Amino acid sequence: MPAVFGHLKALARKNNAGLRYIATVCGGLPVLNLGDRGLVAGEIKEIRGVFNSTSNFILEQMSQGRSMAEALTTAQELGIAEADPSLVICGWDTAAKLCIIFNCLKNGSTTLADIDVTGIDILSPAIVQKARSDGEVVRLVASASDDALKVAPTVLKNSDFLATVTGWEKGVQLQTDIYGTISAKLWEREPIPTAASIIRDIVTLSAQV
Repeated sequence: MPAVFGHLKALARKNNAGLRYIATVCGGLPVLNLGDRGLVAGEIKEIRGVFNSTSNFILEQMSQGRSMAEALTTAQELGIAEADPSLVICGWDTAAKLCIIFNCLKNGSTTLADIDVTGIDILSPAIVQKARSDGEVVRLVASASDDALKVAPTVLKNSDFLATVTGWEKGVQLQTDIYGTISAKLWEREPIPTAASIIRDIVTLSAQV
């Protein structure tokens, strides 16, 4: 990732060209714009997020008593889970997004090998249902600081912002030094927000010409 990312950035600079890739992460949720443009002069101390709405949907179904296989089948029938869902349920889709976010917002050189990844495939419905009975929820949380990058199913208090990222939503929380903590989420089941994000990049690049 960093070798390719660094190469593309260098190639863009060499050719006096723009490079935008906002839609690669969380579709219409402007995670990269928020951190890259909206926090000028500030430092991001920690990144937390729920970046995959399919895994979120599956976890919510499991909290209601369904098995992972049943929830996954429903997601596939709805057309939002791939025929091979391993990248989603094993956490690698979320890890790839975390890698992009960290390298962009923290000027990092992270690869997937640097991220500790655990997927929701390790969970049983009993674990998810117990969290619900305790007034908590389970989310597949991506987190990054200067010390560690991690993706793992995490039990959250209902008061946690990421616990409010439900169903088809994606969300991010950025802890900063001077801007405080910024939280944002977006409901996205359809492809329109992602398409809009691509248009946003095209407009941004056009303005730079």
